[in-house]
Amino acid sequence: MPYVSLICILAVIASFCIGPGGIPFVLTGEMFDQSSRSAAFMVGGTVLWISNFFVGLLFPVIQVQFN
Repeated sequence: MPYVSLICILAVIASFCIGPGGIPFVLTGEMFDQSSRSAAFMVGGTVLWISNFFVGLLFPVIQVQFN
């Protein structure tokens, strides 16, 4: 059973990287002028990493609740 869990985790990571993981970087490149693009990349990347941190932080709690 641990192999199934590992495969599911890798599938979630791969689908996130293919899908919404790159959105902040694509949108900031298209929406902002060159002068403000670096600040927009910084804000988008920070929000992305903070969101990923909270998902990782809350995952064990959610796993215990649904187990």
